[in-house]
Amino acid sequence: MATCECCRTSQRLPASSTQAYFDSWRRMRRAAHESLTKSAVRRYHPIQTKEATILASALLSNPEYRNEHFRRASTSTIMSILYDYPTLVSVHDKAVEDIGRNVRLSTRASSYGLFLVEFLPWMIHIPERFRFSPQPQDCNLHLMD
Repeated sequence: MATCECCRTSQRLPASSTQAYFDSWRRMRRAAHESLTKSAVRRYHPIQTKEATILASALLSNPEYRNEHFRRASTSTIMSILYDYPTLVSVHDKAVEDIGRNVRLSTRASSYGLFLVEFLPWMIHIPERFRFSPQPQDCNLHLMD
């Protein structure tokens, strides 16, 4: 599925797969809701305490890299809670780097005003062979390899 306005028309999903997408989303939302109730959240306190301790230690030892420490701590906490993943010790862990890359790509693709079609909606009807992008890779951002 496209992640930017300029590609949206050529990459629309057929109705049957759209319904499957919404059914899948609904199941995942229900599972997330069950995992985030007040009683369920109490199970996460040991994980959060462990991550907070590691974060505090890292901030005290290398305060100049605070953004990287917070990125590692948040990624590690989420991965531990959602996927029962072991603690991520390094900011250079593949999971931390992949999630950071995906967040940057998603943020860039969803930035308002990045694509002309947001200001001139009629451009969405221009055939793909006539479309111009100063950076062609921006039109086909893929979040996962």
